[in-house]
Amino acid sequence: MQITRLMESLRADIAAGSPGGSLFGESISVALSAYVAQHYSTRETKLEAYRGGLSRTHLKQVFEYIDAHLGDNLELEMLAKVVGLNLCHFAKAFKQSTGETPHQCVLHKRIERAREFLRDRGFSVLEASARTGFVDQSHFSKVFRRIVGVAPSDYRSGD
Repeated sequence: MQITRLMESLRADIAAGSPGGSLFGESISVALSAYVAQHYSTRETKLEAYRGGLSRTHLKQVFEYIDAHLGDNLELEMLAKVVGLNLCHFAKAFKQSTGETPHQCVLHKRIERAREFLRDRGFSVLEASARTGFVDQSHFSKVFRRIVGVAPSDYRSGD
């Protein structure tokens, strides 16, 4: 059942043209790999135990990297490399430290940055979308509405 849910999420993302970039698909593939290895491997798999998630220093490094590259196609592998961890350990430690997946964190940071752009009348909604790493304005609007509760244009007119 878990494999089906993960594969369906991945299929839907691909069918939509991966509007959030590769980070979502990479996160799903790491979760799928970990699940398959844990439940179907004939060899006992031992993952390093992480206690307490990422250190404050590592979190700061990851957040600084995300902030500096928010408009880019962020990749899970690169985020893991920032702190010298493999993908699976990084994703698990990150969620343990922040309460959200790297993908969710990036989306929230992108929306926060977009809100800053939208407060400045010098930026259009399209420009706010592009500068925060969204592939298209439609995906941006959908995510913005889901997180903020209103469409980007309504958010701007409410200021």
